[in-house]
Amino acid sequence: MRILLFCVLALSMVFSTSSCKKEAKDKGTSSEKTAEKSLGASRPVAKSDAVIATVQLPTGAKIEGLAKAIDNIQPGASAAMIPGVPMGLAQTLGMDLSGADLDAPISVVIVNPKKHGKPLAMLVSPKDKSALESAAKAAGLAYVGKKKLALIGEAAVVESVQDLAFANLATPPAEMVARIYPSVLLAAFKDDLHEAFQNMNKLMSQSGGSSGVQAMMLAYEEMVVAIGDQTEVMEMRVGTANGASDFLFRVIPKAGTTMAALAQAQVASPHALLPKLPAASGSFLFSGDLHAGAARQPIVDFSMKIMSVIVPSKDDEMMTKLLETWFDAFDGRVAFSMDMDISNPQTPKFEATYLMGSSDPDKMRKGWREIMRHMASRAKEGPAEMMGMKFDIKFDEKVLEVDGVEVDRYQTKLDLSEMSEGDRAVMAAAQMDQRMHMATFDDVAIMSLSDNSEVDVKSAIEAARGKAPGFKPTGAIAEALARSKSLNESLLFTMDVSALAPQSIPMPFKIVSLGFGQDGGALTMRMTVRK
Repeated sequence: MRILLFCVLALSMVFSTSSCKKEAKDKGTSSEKTAEKSLGASRPVAKSDAVIATVQLPTGAKIEGLAKAIDNIQPGASAAMIPGVPMGLAQTLGMDLSGADLDAPISVVIVNPKKHGKPLAMLVSPKDKSALESAAKAAGLAYVGKKKLALIGEAAVVESVQDLAFANLATPPAEMVARIYPSVLLAAFKDDLHEAFQNMNKLMSQSGGSSGVQAMMLAYEEMVVAIGDQTEVMEMRVGTANGASDFLFRVIPKAGTTMAALAQAQVASPHALLPKLPAASGSFLFSGDLHAGAARQPIVDFSMKIMSVIVPSKDDEMMTKLLETWFDAFDGRVAFSMDMDISNPQTPKFEATYLMGSSDPDKMRKGWREIMRHMASRAKEGPAEMMGMKFDIKFDEKVLEVDGVEVDRYQTKLDLSEMSEGDRAVMAAAQMDQRMHMATFDDVAIMSLSDNSEVDVKSAIEAARGKAPGFKPTGAIAEALARSKSLNESLLFTMDVSALAPQSIPMPFKIVSLGFGQDGGALTMRMTVRK
């Protein structure tokens, strides 16, 4: 079961508590600081509990940054979008904006739509103050002038947001910036969110979903609420760099929260394990350092809720201890390579190699074996069940020895006995039966998941020990890695989108990279699209 294996791996990779604060402080060349500045660091905090979001545009005539980012992906595509921007702003506010200078910056403040018929106010520069004020009055909107700017909107909205608008939005940014205040948004829509999750649970029940899936959905609801409660501001920007398009996010946590602890734990990664992957690594790459720091225990607690659904246990406390034995030996370094070919849905192909750094490979192996033995022993009582599917689990130790390294094997086999003929065909095509080989040695752990994992794990061990060629980034992957390092990111994921589709289908872009890290106590997330 791929999903099960991914979850077990993911759980193992977020609980390193090794301290890297000094390393983080020592980093920072002039080029790195320049790159950090391009992410933007403004942090206005809502002065009114009414504000859900704000949007700042460098000009109302066109959306700077976004237009160029779109053109980087599809040349000329923004030309059809730009002429409609002024009309869209006027329609959004519900009045004639001919008295406003649409070549100047414009900001929008959004409040709770449940409390206001027109839940927004717009900050503009008057070109003809008399005409603009008259248009606002004709539309039944309030007009407040200050700092050579005008804030227009429903009277109650203008009254509640004017301090924020004139204090924090008067200075225009170099590119479009949107900010969301999650705790305010959550307070407005918490009941709706709960109802949405409840409806999903009902839908799953009606369609035969298991109670385990419903429990998982409830755990995710708790996570969404916790993130909203712990986040001060989320900033979103669009920009360009070296011919690529950037979509940038800054999550600014509230002080003293789990989110703040998670941000503080992030350090710039040297991507030490990436060269240890086999040379012929796949179209998906994941590399960096994973640390949770003081956020470890809350993450463990949440992960156990998910794990108890995926791998039901009669003793959750025992399972937690087993997992922590493994987690304690993980030092944060990680590299992951995956190849996935879905161009022919009838015969999809999948293979993956995972590397994890270990401060104690013998302890990690022991933890791994105890977990797998537990899972296999549970399966002897009857097929395990996950998301409505039953499957058998088998675990064998020391099935191979490569260069003096013991290799274990974990296998899953889907139980098709209670499935219809059509469902059997679908499951067979999806290749749900899987074998994974795992070994720990030197200062790493390796997992190989594929139909030919016996051969793949040998290649992975040889590459990790330098006895076979390792992975060397080139081209767009090398550029993505260099950019991530310049931004002091802790993690990087790259995906060759063109490898997913048949060659006959042209893709609008080739490489998508996702970067994750922290800057000044804020979590940063970056998506870069390159042709």
